[in-house]
Amino acid sequence: MMSPLLFFVDVSAFAYAGEILESNARQFGPILAGPGAKREKKPYVLPKLGHSQKDALQRARKYAMEQSIKSVLLKQTIAHQQQVSVSQSSVI
Repeated sequence: MMSPLLFFVDVSAFAYAGEILESNARQFGPILAGPGAKREKKPYVLPKLGHSQKDALQRARKYAMEQSIKSVLLKQTIAHQQQVSVSQSSVI
């Protein structure tokens, strides 16, 4: 039979009901700023794109524009055809 594992946790540094309890633990080592630390108010600067990335972006923009134009033209064609068929059926 295996013996159970025991874990001992020093709870003296934990907050309880909004009250911070005293800690006897000594702190050592450097203090590092984590991702939630306050930092200077610099705006984030995007990295510069390489030549191949610029080309790929330009081709993607061109493709998106072409697809958008095709979509609009197709919708207009369908709407026109529906309008023509409605006007022809009302004439008959």
